[in-house]
Amino acid sequence: MPGWPDTRVTLLGRLRDPGDHQAWYDFTVLYGPLIYGFIRRRLPQDEDANDVSQEVLAAVAGGTYDRGKGPFHKWLLTVILNELRKLFARRGRRVPVVDGTDLEELPARVEEEWEEDHKARLFDRAAELVRAETDSALWQAFWLTAVEGKTGKEVATALGMTVSTVYSAKSRILTKIRESVRWFQED
Repeated sequence: MPGWPDTRVTLLGRLRDPGDHQAWYDFTVLYGPLIYGFIRRRLPQDEDANDVSQEVLAAVAGGTYDRGKGPFHKWLLTVILNELRKLFARRGRRVPVVDGTDLEELPARVEEEWEEDHKARLFDRAAELVRAETDSALWQAFWLTAVEGKTGKEVATALGMTVSTVYSAKSRILTKIRESVRWFQED
């Protein structure tokens, strides 16, 4: 699938090479918004969230992800939580409840939130890539029906298409996005 980075295991290996700028680009395009967003919801200042995000990236670069112990994104969550704990330990404070989630007392809720964020980020990135390869009118037909919930007839009228063209575009594009997400999830 063009535009997608190598599998995570291969990509992680490439991150250890400080000269492989493409590996870091690929990794941060996919995971940067996910990492930052998750951290930012727990810290009151952008500067702190940026600092912890950088610490996470450094930890990933020197990390020892073991594929046999579970999925990469769960390992990444552990790295993020550890870096957040380090920040609060350095400041001599308990990890606070932010956004209604206590990192220490409600780990299942934190993990559930991370899973939702991860799925949403994979969808967003897959949609970005599929959109780049799709005719703009067909993308608009997909977006209006699949995301905005408009009827096929409304979209067909607005875009000057047939209803069958609208639904066909929606189906084909959604299939491509799902295939892209599945492809990326395979190691």
